[in-house]
Amino acid sequence: MRQAFSLSYDRETWIEVWNNVSKFEAAGIPIEKRYFSNLPSLSESYDGWRLEPRDEKSFGPNARYYKHDVAEAKKLMSAAGFANGMDLKATLVKGTDYGVSFHKEVEIRHGMNAEAGFRFTQNLIDYQTEFIPQYRDVKGNFEGIGYRSGPPATSADPVGQYTFFYYSKAGSSFYGFDAAGKGDNSGDPFVDDSIKKAQQEFDTEKRRALVHGLDKHLAQKMYAVNGLGGASGFSFAWPAVQNYRAYRGGSANTNRVENMYWWLDDTKAPLK
Repeated sequence: MRQAFSLSYDRETWIEVWNNVSKFEAAGIPIEKRYFSNLPSLSESYDGWRLEPRDEKSFGPNARYYKHDVAEAKKLMSAAGFANGMDLKATLVKGTDYGVSFHKEVEIRHGMNAEAGFRFTQNLIDYQTEFIPQYRDVKGNFEGIGYRSGPPATSADPVGQYTFFYYSKAGSSFYGFDAAGKGDNSGDPFVDDSIKKAQQEFDTEKRRALVHGLDKHLAQKMYAVNGLGGASGFSFAWPAVQNYRAYRGGSANTNRVENMYWWLDDTKAPLK
């Protein structure tokens, strides 16, 4: 069912709608598109560590679970005993805690899911008093599906990212799953073992191979669907601001790190 859920998503259309890819390309501006997998996909800090699902040659056969294939999604649902579709409760944070476009994004996603047979009843709740204690931090122990954003991983390191969300002993940040499907939050032995090995590995290439193995394995298991995809973005700065975007770390709070290295060149814009 998790695979069917992922296959119902049209990631190419999503990227086009939210990033205006064709308009930028028509203007002669090159755009790089990326599907979201299990490491932050739009941060260049993870280049070389994350695998791009659009590149089947490097990702391997499990890249197929990121494709848009409604027919296959329906076959999987039928095999699971839901030939006529499935009714689910979808819990959403009400208001704008997740941004002004959040509810529109969910509406579009539900429309894609519906093509495969997923039908939703929305459950709108308060973020602080209900969503955090009853949904965000309970390792998936709730009915239906939930849309979780944050808190960010405590480490920007690729292995740290996996540890925070996928290691069964990580605490409340653990997504909550088990390989046997018992609902006991015991995790996945392959995932836990790979993370522990990567934590203890000092050889960069061996560590990278373990991270790639996790990416491929999690694509097939699809314990969580981490967004759909994105594309190149653009930012502008006053010419006098030097070092803008020259230093970029893996932190989610990028600007808080970057602005420590900015300086003003008064030959380009005299200071008064």
